[in-house]
Amino acid sequence: CMDLEKKPELPSTERFSDRVRDYARFRPSYPSEVVTWLIDRYGLNADSLIADIGSGTGIFSRLLISHGLSVVAVEPNEEMRAESDRVLGESTSYRSISGTAEQTTLANHSIDFVVAAQAFHWFDVTLAKDEFRRILRPEAGVALIWNRRLSTSRFQSEYEQLLADLPGYCDIKHTRLGDDEIMQFLGDGSFCVEFPYAQSFDLQSFKGRVFSSSYTPTPADNGYSNFVEKLENLFSKYSQSGSVSFEYSTTVYSGHMRRPRGH
Repeated sequence: CMDLEKKPELPSTERFSDRVRDYARFRPSYPSEVVTWLIDRYGLNADSLIADIGSGTGIFSRLLISHGLSVVAVEPNEEMRAESDRVLGESTSYRSISGTAEQTTLANHSIDFVVAAQAFHWFDVTLAKDEFRRILRPEAGVALIWNRRLSTSRFQSEYEQLLADLPGYCDIKHTRLGDDEIMQFLGDGSFCVEFPYAQSFDLQSFKGRVFSSSYTPTPADNGYSNFVEKLENLFSKYSQSGSVSFEYSTTVYSGHMRRPRGH
């Protein structure tokens, strides 16, 4: 990544406040098979209470609810939480609270399973680990989930390079986390599984997907128009029948958050 002058950093809990509309409309969901796998692996059922930490606009919460699970969505960003409530608020299997991974406000040992989808890279790892152990019932599980964009096609490789030229991209993107750090968080016996996923766009939704990311420029930033022109040229170069696709590997890191002896 290029070492360019960075814009002033927003707190992580505020980074998406001005991008909620694009985030809700254009961010990808996740393969249904991910939730089916979690249900089978951890014996989750209609009586299980799942905490979706960093739940954002409710993308993964919605998938959990569609599989008959009950969710408490924990999200510190007021605008994103409001969008989640708008979409899911009428479901009896859903409630949301204002909280962070480090201070969820949930009761001790009240949660059967914790998920964090596209969110763990924002957490304070040490504090979140203590908080997860506090809210989880004994031997309960945790899943940390990402849609990881592949760079196997020329289109995706050039798109990745376009992002790499943005100030701060390398500091923010979730791939800065290594497997060792994630596995250490989850503890002994943790493991990783992957699921294929894809998302197609026309030009409008492609732009919406790009600008849902916190590191892309806003209309008020210098270089915004130039960046938009590059996006349009990239789309024109690689679109087929008016669309392009992102190929993902949906990666699930999973394990039991066992407490240290004596706790």
